[in-house]
Amino acid sequence: MSTSNKVASELKAGMPNDFSGEPGDAQRWLYSLKAFYLLNNKIYDSDAKKVGTALAYMTKGTAASWAQS
Repeated sequence: MSTSNKVASELKAGMPNDFSGEPGDAQRWLYSLKAFYLLNNKIYDSDAKKVGTALAYMTKGTAASWAQS
């Protein structure tokens, strides 16, 4: 009997856009982030991974300042 050590690969479809911190964009960005995590649930299997990824997409405006602090 062989054991397979497959590593989950990330699906690139539905990747969230970068978030600037604009209040009008927040809900849409959060929904896209949730969908991305659902598509890649074998990779983003902990809160720490999800938070780190969300922070990585906060690259513009006030969101970038907040993410870097």
